[in-house]
Amino acid sequence: MRRRRRHVHGSDFTPGAILAPSNAISIGLSVIRPLYSSAGPSATRGHRMQDQPRAHNGPSGLEQLRTLIADPNRMPTMGKTLNFELVSADLERVVFRGTPTDQFMNPLGTVHGGWASAILDSALGCATHVTLAPGELFTTLELKVNLTRAIRPDGRALTATGRMVTRGRRVAVTEATLADDDGKVYAHGTSTCMIMPPGSAL
Repeated sequence: MRRRRRHVHGSDFTPGAILAPSNAISIGLSVIRPLYSSAGPSATRGHRMQDQPRAHNGPSGLEQLRTLIADPNRMPTMGKTLNFELVSADLERVVFRGTPTDQFMNPLGTVHGGWASAILDSALGCATHVTLAPGELFTTLELKVNLTRAIRPDGRALTATGRMVTRGRRVAVTEATLADDDGKVYAHGTSTCMIMPPGSAL
């Protein structure tokens, strides 16, 4: 006796419900959003991936960051609040520089680990950002920070340098170090980022 095949009818299957990208949030989105105002329609439930625009003529991720460096007034306010800024960006590395003050001091008299984590997260995320093609977005999936030396609010400037470790079509892994001008490392970290195609929703 032959078994009857079950057929899936079009009314029972909604491709958009499976293929639509999920919403994601990242600390670095404040850098991306102002520069993606014309990135195309958002991907929402019910849109098929083939309906999304396939070509984008906007700036690449590297071009976006260089625009921010050229015009400091466009820098996200978070950097101003935490007293650090993006100073250089290319495909090999991204550099942030900042000076922690006593505003960021914890009860023990050292700089709170959140300050080091924030500047490292910025360098880690932007190491992915520089690799983005026009229209692509990214969000942080995982952030790991090791605090290796106490940071004191003594006016010493620190530099966070981020680099790409590996980059696939949808996932990137980056690393960054936080060091002073003498080369002493105060913290280092790694990050895993998800890369989203043009037309995705954040």
